[in-house]
Amino acid sequence: MTENTMEKKGNFWQELTQSFNPNFYRLIVSQSFGRSLRYIILLALFVATVLTVRHTADLKTVIVGVAKWGTTDIPQILSDIPTITIENGKVSCAAQQPFVKIWDIDKDLVKKMDLDKDRVTFIIDTTGQITSLDGYDNGLLLTKNKLIIKSTEAEGVARIREHDLSKVDYFKLEPGKKSKGEIVNITLKRGRFSLTYNTFAKWLKILWWVAIPIMLIFFFVYYIFAKIVQLFVFSPLALLIAKFAKTGISYSKLLNIGAYAFTAPTLLAALCYIIKLNIPILWLLYISLYVSFLIMAIRKCKNSLMAEGEQIK
Repeated sequence: MTENTMEKKGNFWQELTQSFNPNFYRLIVSQSFGRSLRYIILLALFVATVLTVRHTADLKTVIVGVAKWGTTDIPQILSDIPTITIENGKVSCAAQQPFVKIWDIDKDLVKKMDLDKDRVTFIIDTTGQITSLDGYDNGLLLTKNKLIIKSTEAEGVARIREHDLSKVDYFKLEPGKKSKGEIVNITLKRGRFSLTYNTFAKWLKILWWVAIPIMLIFFFVYYIFAKIVQLFVFSPLALLIAKFAKTGISYSKLLNIGAYAFTAPTLLAALCYIIKLNIPILWLLYISLYVSFLIMAIRKCKNSLMAEGEQIK
């Protein structure tokens, strides 16, 4: 393969578009595997960037919703809750008990949490009159020494979790003072913590700037690992295709072909993920598309190598 031929392959974007053309594989079949590995890394970075942008839009929507939830809904909810103290594993509350409060849940939140109903009930009863959440779909029950949480999923299946409070030395929750910009005050044995509107806003900003690079790194590492594993997992299939076609193309050359043949199925899977298109047999379509490019590329490379008089191993 001459230097002039190598230059025709161009940069990543040219390789990305040309990988859909079976004739292009004649240019890369004999290159070093290091160059093919470079392409896989850049492909993973491209897909990771696109998916991060896609999720950034979702993240912005969530953060806006959380900001609204934290500045309006939560203060309203906490203003209805009396001061609660847990000392040496025992719950105490000055409010008349059983204390029962029911809130409506935002419909979008119901869908995200996969709940069956759009109401949640909060009960405080240290007298022992109420010991379970029977009769309630979604709720929290705070007894003398337990916190019981119940959620009913969309399928109608109830999930109940119990948390023993016996190991809690000291915990106090009380609504914050609006005049001081407080949302809630929490006192522990180690000290007192006050959640204010300013603190809440700062946390959201930190979440925004931290979540984006974390998403990018996660998708990048995932796709590099996935593509390399898939390349070597499917390499025996490439060998079978090459043997069946009587090409005799060496294993190293087949790896080069396989690296670029992943382009179309990878972009298809990413597109389906981005537009949230649920295809039950996507995995089969993915494999079929990959095999199709393998077959077309191997045939083109066989003819090209034979025409150049190169000995096929």
